[in-house]
Amino acid sequence: MIPSIEVGHAVGGFLVAQISAGVDLRAALPTLGLAAAVSLFAGRVVRGGWNGVLLVFSVSTALTLAAVWARGPRLTPLQQVVESCAALSLLWSLVALLQRRRASNRSSDGISAPSLGGAIRLAALLFGATAVIPQTLILVMRIVVTAVDLAHGFPGPPPRNYGFEAVGLWSFGLLLASAGAGWLVTRDRRLAACVFWLSALLVTWTALLVPAFRADASGAFERSAMSLILLIGLSGVVALSAGVARAALAFRWQSAPRTPFDAPTAIESPAAGIPESCAVLSIGILVLGCYHLLVPVELRWGGLRASRLTVAASLAGSATAVFWFLRRYWSDGLADAGMGLASLAVCGFALVLTPLGGSLSDSYPAVFGTLIAALALATGGWTWVGCDWTGPDSGTTSDGWREGVAPHAKRFAFLCAALALVAGALMTYWPRIPSIASMDHSMARVTAGFAAHLLLLLVMLWSSRRLHRMTFHMLTVLSVLSTAAFLIVRMMPFASRAG
Repeated sequence: MIPSIEVGHAVGGFLVAQISAGVDLRAALPTLGLAAAVSLFAGRVVRGGWNGVLLVFSVSTALTLAAVWARGPRLTPLQQVVESCAALSLLWSLVALLQRRRASNRSSDGISAPSLGGAIRLAALLFGATAVIPQTLILVMRIVVTAVDLAHGFPGPPPRNYGFEAVGLWSFGLLLASAGAGWLVTRDRRLAACVFWLSALLVTWTALLVPAFRADASGAFERSAMSLILLIGLSGVVALSAGVARAALAFRWQSAPRTPFDAPTAIESPAAGIPESCAVLSIGILVLGCYHLLVPVELRWGGLRASRLTVAASLAGSATAVFWFLRRYWSDGLADAGMGLASLAVCGFALVLTPLGGSLSDSYPAVFGTLIAALALATGGWTWVGCDWTGPDSGTTSDGWREGVAPHAKRFAFLCAALALVAGALMTYWPRIPSIASMDHSMARVTAGFAAHLLLLLVMLWSSRRLHRMTFHMLTVLSVLSTAAFLIVRMMPFASRAG
C-alpha cells in the first residue's frame, strides 16, 4: 500500500499544477471525497499518523473548492485563498475543541485519537499562518503608500488594490475566533499574543479603509481623521489587553488556593508575550501621537482642541496600561514606552490649553512655547521619581518595580530637558524663516515665551541640584543661552525705534 504521506504529496502537487494552469477544479470534488473515504478506510487497515494528515488535507481541499464554487468570482484569487484558509483554521480549531471534550485516547473510528488530534491542531496552525502572512504583507504595502501620501500632503495616484478591501476584515475575524478556540483547546497562554497582534492588525486594516484625504468645499484636499482613528484604535488595543489581563489575574487570585500571607503579585504574571507586544506597539502609538500633536487634524465636530484632547487621552490611556503591566512584569522596554507615552500625554493636555487663532504656521511659536512648559514639567516629574524612588524610604513594593523605574526616570528627565531646548530653539528662530510672514513679537507672545523659558530654567536648576550630573549643568547653561537668544530675536523689530 502506498504510504499516506506520498499520496498527500501527489494530490497536493496535482492541485497546485491545476490551479496554476487555470483549470476548473469543480470536477475534482468527487475525487477529493473519494480520497477522504480512502483515508478513513486506510485508517482501519494501517495504523499510522499520516492517515490523519491525509484525511485533514482531503477534507480541507474539498471544502475550499466547494466554497470557491459556491461564491463564484466575487473575490480576488488572493482573497479567496486567504478567506478559505482563515475559515479552515477556525473549522479545525472548533473540531479540535469538540474532540478535546471527548475521551482523549479513544480510537473507535480506526484512527488513533492522539495522531488525529495532532493533525487537526497542525492544520489549524498552518491554515492560520497561511492566511495571516499575505494579509500582513498587503497591510504593510497600504501603510507605506498612505505614509507617502501624508508626507506629500496630498493624495497620489490610486495604488493597485492587491486585495485590500473591506472583505479582508472577515479573515481577521475568523483568525481571531480560531486563536480563541485554540486557546480553549491547548490552554497555551502564548496564544494571547496572537490575539493581541491580530486585534492590532484588524484595527489598522479598519482605519486604513478610510481615505487619508477628503475634499473640502473649495475642492482642495485636506487630511481626514484616518490617522486619528488608527491612534485611538491602537491605544484601545493596549488598554483592553491590560484590562483583560487584570481581570484574568483577579480571577486566578480568587480561585487559587492561598494562605493569608500571600499577595496578589504572587499570582501568575500576565500571558507571555503580551507585555513585550505592548512595548512594541507603543512605539507606533508614540509616532502617531507626535505626528498628531505637531500636525493636528481639525475635526468637524470639535476642531483642533477636540483633536488634541482625543490624542492626549489616548496617550494617557496607553501609558496607564503600560505602567500596569510594568508593575507585574518588569521590562526595560515597557519602562521606556510608559515614560515616553506619559511625557507625550503631558504635552498633549498642555496643548489643549493653547489659545487657537490664525494659520497653523503662525501659531507654531505658541505651540513650541507650550511644549517647552510641558516638557519642563515632565523633566521635574521624572527627576523627582528618579531621586525619591530610591533608597530605604522609597516605599518600594515587593516586586521592586520602583527601584527599576528610577534609573529610567533619570534618563527620561535628561531626554525631556533636551527636547525642551530643541523646542526653544525652534520657537526662537521660527520667525526668521523666510517663508514665515508673521514676526510673532507681540507683547503677549513675548511674555508667554519668556515665561516658558524661565520655567525651564528654574526646573533645570532644581534638577541639577538634585541629580548632581554634569550633563544637567550643561543643559542649564544652554537654557540660559536659549532664553537670551529668544529675547534678542524678539526685540530686533524694536531696535530701530529704540535707536
